[in-house]
Amino acid sequence: MTDVITTTNLEKQYSNTLAVDNLNLAVEEGSVFGFLGPNGSGKSTTIGMLMGLIQPTRGEATVAGINPESDPVSVRSQTGVLPEGFTPYPTLTGRDHLKHVAELRGATVDADDALARVGLTEAKDRQASGYSKGMTQRLGLATALIGNPAVLILDEPFAGLDPDGSQIVREVVEQERERGTTILFSSHILGEVQVLCDHIGILSEGQLLTRGEPGDLQREAGLRSKIHVSIDGGQQKVAEAASNISFAEVVSTSDGEATLTYDSDNSHLDVVRALEANGGEVTDAVVDEPTVEDIYRAFT
Repeated sequence: MTDVITTTNLEKQYSNTLAVDNLNLAVEEGSVFGFLGPNGSGKSTTIGMLMGLIQPTRGEATVAGINPESDPVSVRSQTGVLPEGFTPYPTLTGRDHLKHVAELRGATVDADDALARVGLTEAKDRQASGYSKGMTQRLGLATALIGNPAVLILDEPFAGLDPDGSQIVREVVEQERERGTTILFSSHILGEVQVLCDHIGILSEGQLLTRGEPGDLQREAGLRSKIHVSIDGGQQKVAEAASNISFAEVVSTSDGEATLTYDSDNSHLDVVRALEANGGEVTDAVVDEPTVEDIYRAFT
């Protein structure tokens, strides 16, 4: 698989602060990559360097095979960006804003369709200065999508959105994934990352602590899944059924119930089958999987 976004030994020094420190990153074509880290971790600085808006102190980056330091115009022609704190042209309506940006980019846009896609049909003839924060964010997303870019960079795309707005962003990301768009987004909302991302990278103090598929990082962090089961029978039957399962560990048993943790290489169905093979009749099971937030906390 081709890497569409790469950084090699990328650094940015501000006076006495090393904002990005020897960052080596690769984002595969057509994937959704979650770029995680606390405020001040270097995410926005990295995005600025990817777009050619910030010059690196050392190292290099490429976006769609183009070096943004030497050819930022070509990078921007391939990339749609929703920056953190997006600000529209305040005197333009939503429709006119999209038309104006499309003209600046040398692209075409069906403004009505683009605004409908992000749930702004009823606000398309209102001045953008009167938009709420969530509406402004969705207008920024529509702006980023102008020209069907090959790469999308979304910096905190869920900021200020209500549940309906968040659902719209999720749908757009899924649609763009199906189209083959490569998407990098940073977010503090870890639940959204868990739903959408193929891979995640965790940045702290300018350094990439780890990257990979959520399942692989779960194993690396030593996080185990947990299952709560109900078993037909008394305490002895439950204890017998829950014992001697090589890939699971018993946390607790009681009359008719047991809680076990198990390796991420196995599924909850493997646990259920093993319990029944040991003579337990499982009548109910509730699974508690580690989350991206658990992974994030384990590494930071």
